[in-house]
Amino acid sequence: MDISPIQYETLVAEFESGLLNALRGHGVGFDHLEIWVPDEDPVKGILNMAESAEALATPDIAVAVRRSTLPAARDGELLALLSQLGSASITPAGDGVVVVVRGLGMASALRNVHHGLRDGMLRRLAALKHEGRLEPQDGLVRIAVDEGPAQLCVLVDPDAGHIVRAASHAGARNPVERAILDALCSAILDTPVDEAADHGAIRALASLRPPETTRPVAGVLHPVNADPAFVPAVRMAHAIRNDYWARMNLPPRYNEFDRLPSTSWLALDGAERMDRVSAVIAAFLAEAGQAEGAIRLLRIDDDLHGQPVRVLVTFGDGIAPNEKPSAMRALERALKLGVEQTLQLYHEQLKDQNAIRRL
Repeated sequence: MDISPIQYETLVAEFESGLLNALRGHGVGFDHLEIWVPDEDPVKGILNMAESAEALATPDIAVAVRRSTLPAARDGELLALLSQLGSASITPAGDGVVVVVRGLGMASALRNVHHGLRDGMLRRLAALKHEGRLEPQDGLVRIAVDEGPAQLCVLVDPDAGHIVRAASHAGARNPVERAILDALCSAILDTPVDEAADHGAIRALASLRPPETTRPVAGVLHPVNADPAFVPAVRMAHAIRNDYWARMNLPPRYNEFDRLPSTSWLALDGAERMDRVSAVIAAFLAEAGQAEGAIRLLRIDDDLHGQPVRVLVTFGDGIAPNEKPSAMRALERALKLGVEQTLQLYHEQLKDQNAIRRL
């Protein structure tokens, strides 16, 4: 939802001249500035606005400020401060910029969340996609489950593989649960209810945690050990499946769902796919400070379902044996982010071509 920006210089001038009608509870829409006091430093002045809005339970604020007041060189400083309060952005507008902070108050509510998840949750809270009531639709089965006051609701297509066509949530008990349920709704769309139960929360966790951030726990990462707030979401996803099975009189089944590659990937020919993957490998090696050829693409094979997603590589010189597993994991993440989400990376040892040694 768009927010009408407050003109920073105008309010500062009114404050300094004693014209406080727009600031002291007399101006509709500015109640959240009741305790605001400007500052000679524009960064502190805008930060004070955001803190005032947060203190008075206003979730979002937008401030228009001229570049003559806020030089571009100070954008990073301001964003760093505002990001501690919510999801912050600075967008050019005319002779200045509009500073927007969404989800004010959420950062403090997420203080106990691992920092590897916090930013993702703040971004999700600033742009919720699935909160609200889901109305029934002809031809789709509506399933709703409750966990305390929180509710998860889906519409399932029984005639097309029991696919979740829509999902929503309501009544989350806190901002953390709100972010998780919204991410879960996105994660289970266009997947069967079995897949939603088995891997929906895992996909939701992945969407909230950028791969380059520190892992919330050592070892195997799973929603239930990433944060306790995932536990109700996992239970709700399982309850959706169980209720749907019961409603449709279906026996428990083995989940064999495998997400199909994107249409854009499938539209490429073999040479184009090789080029795309090779380019990402080259960029990955350059960023890692490795020589060209330290990892070489051999071919792209079909998987068991006939989809061209198995990327086979081999190692050249420069990467020590004990570094290869972590290099493979990092490269696979780069390929998923930069080329195609469904790609799978495999290492193939080259056969010794020396005839004497083979004898």
